[in-house]
Amino acid sequence: MRFSHVGTDRIAGETADRYRLEPEGLDPILLWYRASDQLWLQLETRRESRVLRYRLAGVEPLPPPAAQPGASAR
Repeated sequence: MRFSHVGTDRIAGETADRYRLEPEGLDPILLWYRASDQLWLQLETRRESRVLRYRLAGVEPLPPPAAQPGASAR
């Protein structure tokens, strides 16, 4: 399993660190944590060609990864 920091984004006006978790046999999982205190904000992955996204209540969603600066293709 690999885990790496892949960039930063803005979520609800705050800087968020974006991480990529690559579990064996599964699609990658993207995770966002608020940079100031590492509070979990959002998770995104794919399952059977659908996007699965969870986010902390009250947090505005990010645009799809392809539209984010510095996003890598999956």
